[in-house]
Amino acid sequence: MWPSRRRGFQRRSHMGLMLLFIQLCQAGFDRIPPVTLGTIALNVAVYLGMIHQFFKQQIPHPLEICAGVVQVWHHRDYWRIIEATFHHANDWHLYYNMVSFLWKGMWLERKIGSVRFLYMIGVFTVLVNTVMLYLNYFVALILNDPSYINQCALGFSGVVFAVKVVTTHMMPRSTSMIMGFIPVNSRFACWLELLLIQVLIPNASFTGHLAGILVGLAYVQETLRRIVEWPLAAFTRPAYAGPSYTYYSGTTSSTASSAWAADDANVYTGGLDENEQIRRATEESLREQNYPEMNGRAREVPSAPPGEQDHEQPHPYGWNIPNSTSLDQDDIRRRRLEHFSNISRR
Repeated sequence: MWPSRRRGFQRRSHMGLMLLFIQLCQAGFDRIPPVTLGTIALNVAVYLGMIHQFFKQQIPHPLEICAGVVQVWHHRDYWRIIEATFHHANDWHLYYNMVSFLWKGMWLERKIGSVRFLYMIGVFTVLVNTVMLYLNYFVALILNDPSYINQCALGFSGVVFAVKVVTTHMMPRSTSMIMGFIPVNSRFACWLELLLIQVLIPNASFTGHLAGILVGLAYVQETLRRIVEWPLAAFTRPAYAGPSYTYYSGTTSSTASSAWAADDANVYTGGLDENEQIRRATEESLREQNYPEMNGRAREVPSAPPGEQDHEQPHPYGWNIPNSTSLDQDDIRRRRLEHFSNISRR
C-alpha cells in the first residue's frame, strides 16, 4: 500500500505495465486461473482509467479514493475501503503488486478452487483496510502521533500480504531467499519482507502491510475461517487443506512449482502414488492375459482341444505342456502358436 500524498498519479512511463505484460505472457494466459487473471485485469483497468471511462466518470484524485481514518470514519465515506484497494500510485507500484499476486494467486486458486478464492479476495479486500484503520487509530493513541490518523493509503499490497500468508501456510515449509541472498523460513518470510519494504520504501504504508499479515494469520485459523466462510458452506464443499508436515529445503518459488506440477500430475495418475500405479498396472496386465486377478476372483482357463484335456488340474501359469517325452518339437511349436493366438484374440 502507498500513502497518497502527491497531487496526482505519476503516469509518465508505462514501463511497469510492459514488464507486467511480459510476466503474464511468460506465465501463459491459458495457465492463469480465471479469478487471478481477472483480478489483475481489474487492477490494470482501474489504473488506466478504463473503468471510469466506461461509466463516463472522471478519474478521481488520489485524495478522493484513498482510505484513512479521517476519510472513512469522520467523513463516513465507507466505499473507500474497497475502492482504495484497486488504485495504485504509479505503474511500478502496480507492477510489483500484480507480479507478487500472480504467482501466489495461481497456486492458491488451483488449490482451493476459483469460487472459494474469489470469495477470499473479496473478504481480504474489506478486512485488510478495516484492520488498517483500527491499527492507525490505536497507534496514534499509543504514540500520541496524529500523523497516523491523517495517513491515507491505497493499493493492493495489503491483500497480497494476506494471500501470501495463506499460501505459505498451506504449502510445505521451505527456505525462502529474500532479495536472492537472505535465507529465511517461508512461514516468517512475510515479516522480513514487511521490515525490508519499510526500510527500502519509507513512503510505504507499514500499517497497511501489517494489516494484511494479521488478516492472513487470522484466516488460516480454523475457527475464524469457518465463521468467515459460512456463506459458502451451502454451495461449495470444503476445499481448504491445512499445512503439510513434510519438510523440504529449497526456495519458496521452487516449492510452489513442485506443488503445482504435482497437481498437474494428479490429472493423469488419479492421485495414486508410484507403488499404487505399479500395482494397478500389474493387475491390468494380468487381467489382459487372463491370469488370476489379484483381487481374488476366479481364474478362467481356456479348455484344451478335445482329446487333449489332462486328467490333472493344469498349472495356473505358463504353457500347459504335459510332462511327457513322447511330444516332438513340432507338437510343442504348434501348442505355443495356439497359445499366443488365443491371447491375441481376447
